[in-house]
Amino acid sequence: MSGQEKQHFISAAQLFSVLFIGRSIVLVTINSGLGGSENFSDLIASSFWVFLMTFIMAIPLWMIARKRPGLNIIEEGYYVMGRVGIIIPIFYALYFSVINWYYLSVFQIFSSDVLDPRTPTWVIAAAVLVVACYGAYKGLEAIVRAGGIILALICAGFIFMICSLFFKMDPGNFEPFSEDGLKISFYSAILFLCRSSSISVIALLLPVVKGKKKLGFTVWNTALWIGASIIFLVMIGVAGDFLKLQTFPLYTVTSMAQLGPFQRLDAVFLGGWLTGLFIKIAMDLYLVSLCVKRVLGEKAGRISILIGAVITGIITQISTNSRSLQTLFFGPWLYFPLTLTAAFLIPLFLWLADLRKDRKKVEK
Repeated sequence: MSGQEKQHFISAAQLFSVLFIGRSIVLVTINSGLGGSENFSDLIASSFWVFLMTFIMAIPLWMIARKRPGLNIIEEGYYVMGRVGIIIPIFYALYFSVINWYYLSVFQIFSSDVLDPRTPTWVIAAAVLVVACYGAYKGLEAIVRAGGIILALICAGFIFMICSLFFKMDPGNFEPFSEDGLKISFYSAILFLCRSSSISVIALLLPVVKGKKKLGFTVWNTALWIGASIIFLVMIGVAGDFLKLQTFPLYTVTSMAQLGPFQRLDAVFLGGWLTGLFIKIAMDLYLVSLCVKRVLGEKAGRISILIGAVITGIITQISTNSRSLQTLFFGPWLYFPLTLTAAFLIPLFLWLADLRKDRKKVEK
C-alpha cells in the first residue's frame, strides 16, 4: 500500500465485523440449488467443512503476513515479481468486480420474485449501488464504522428470530444425512466458499489492521460456523421438507416468526440483507479502487468506483433475464477457480517465491 494509505488504520474487530456481514449474505441466499443438496441436514455438515477449509486456505496468507507484515498481497506481488507484479492488482480488481455480480444478481432475483412487482428491480439495485458508491468514496474507515453498526443490528435480528422460532421446531422435521452425505456436504462447502471473498479482503487490508488479527480471524470463523449450524437447525426444525420447495428458504422461515405483538419478521430479514449488501458492495468497490490506484494512480482509482458500480448494475440487470448467466453465476464453474486463485493459489505462489528469493540472496 502507499504511504498515504498506511496512515489510515482499522481494528481487527472492525475488519472481521465487515467480513462477518459478507459471509452472512452468502448464508441468507442459500437454498437447495445454491447449497448443492435438497437435504438441509447435509448443509449442517457442510458448515463444518467451510470452517475447516477457511483455516487451511488462509495458511499461505498468514505466512506472508508473518514474513512481510508491512506488505499486502499487491505489494508482495511487486516485491517478488518486480514489474510483472502488475498482474496481481489487475486480477484482484477483476475478481472483486465479478464477485459483486453474484451478490447483486441474487438480490435482484429475490426482488423480482418476492417484493412488490410494481417496483422495477433495477430501481432497488441502483439505489444499493448509489449508496455503496458513496460508502466506497468515503473510504475504508467509513465502511467499517457503518459495518459495526449494521452487524449489531443483524445480530440482534438473528437472536430475535431464533427466540421466536425455537418453540416452533418439530423433531419430526429432521432427517438423517444423505447416503452420500460426506461427498454432498463437501461439495456444498465448496459452493459456499467460492462465493466468499473474505480471505482475499484480508489479503489486501491486513497491513492496515491493528490488534489481535489471528485471534480475530479464529473468533470470526468459529462464530460463522456456530451461527450457520444454528440457523440450519432452526430452519429444518421449523419447516422440514417445505424448505426444498423454496427459492429463499430463510426468508420463508423468518416470515413464520412471531414473538408477542411482533408478527412476520421477514422485514427484519430484508433489512439485514439490504444493509449488509450495501456494506459488502461498498467494500469490494473500495478494494477495486485500491487495485486500480496502484496501477494507474489516485484519480483513476476514484473513477474506478463509479465505473465498477455501473458495470455491476448492467451485468446484474442482464442476468435477471438470462438463464445462461444465472447458471454461470450460481454454479461453481466461474467462482470456484477465481476464489481458489485469489484466496489460496496467489498467496501460496508468492510465499514460496519469496522464500526462494531469500534463499538466492543467502547463496550469493
